[in-house]
Amino acid sequence: MEFADQGRPVFHRLRTHQSTASARLGFRRCAARAGPLLGSDGLRGVGAQIAWVAPLPWYTQFSLGIQNGNGNTGFSFRNRGSDGTFYGRTTFDRLLRRPQDLVFAPRLETSFDLSPTQTLVAGVSGAFGPNDTGATTKTRIYGADVFYKWKPANAEGGWPYVKWQSEAMIRRFEAGRGVDDAFPTREVFND
Repeated sequence: MEFADQGRPVFHRLRTHQSTASARLGFRRCAARAGPLLGSDGLRGVGAQIAWVAPLPWYTQFSLGIQNGNGNTGFSFRNRGSDGTFYGRTTFDRLLRRPQDLVFAPRLETSFDLSPTQTLVAGVSGAFGPNDTGATTKTRIYGADVFYKWKPANAEGGWPYVKWQSEAMIRRFEAGRGVDDAFPTREVFND
């Protein structure tokens, strides 16, 4: 389990996070601003995470987080929104009753030593679950990230070095018609 900057537990982050490989290599990757897709709290709900490290000559890990996507820790999922509206729709109070009400967040991460002084870490992530704008509406978020580090063998005191990180995310948000089909149309937002 990881801990966010505020010391609260994090069961899964769609955006990049400190992995076993990066901790072993002595560097930390910082998460990008993903507020419009994940909310101010990011994707960190109560749940569980399982991980498997593949028996390969390079580091490769697959993890699956399963969590309650309710409230601000599940912004694009079971979030009632401010004043009971989200995307202009009156939201359902979809309670956690069955496995389909959970958010499933898989991640695959791999790390390669390009040379004794260069490392490349790449990963793909996703988060899939229901949202509160309709009885059957879903949200899907996909992400990919890459991190490169160069540090010469004769570096002293951690200098010089180069770190480069890029991330990309996309969300497919099915917005329903709200409670009692009050909103005129059902829409799909790709952002």
